[in-house]
Amino acid sequence: LNAQGNYRAAIDLATACLKKYPKSAGLYQRRGFAKHQLRQLNPAIADYTSALEVAKAEEKPLLLTARARCRTDLKRFAEAEKDYVLAVQALGAKPNPVTADEVWRQRGLNLLLANKPKEAVTAFSTGLKYQP
Repeated sequence: LNAQGNYRAAIDLATACLKKYPKSAGLYQRRGFAKHQLRQLNPAIADYTSALEVAKAEEKPLLLTARARCRTDLKRFAEAEKDYVLAVQALGAKPNPVTADEVWRQRGLNLLLANKPKEAVTAFSTGLKYQP
């Protein structure tokens, strides 16, 4: 439903499924994504936080990045940066290149919007190292 742009239905379906599967990080993530698309940013942050509480380690970098993007959209750049620091730490020593690129690219955007261009360039440059 998210892929079709039917975000309200996606929220309803995820909410119903979470009653049966309350420890599903994927359901919280999907519902958070739908809420983010509808600009329900604080509820999306809450869903991403719930997802992080039950997520596997390899899922955490992108969940932290998703939560940080909501905070960036709210112009809460310092809070977003804290999530990006955690996301970078969660990448580990041998990160998935696609995941690492996404984390660093989004971090760069946050820093740019926070009027920190030098730090943004560093983040973008780091992300480029993961490109093939």
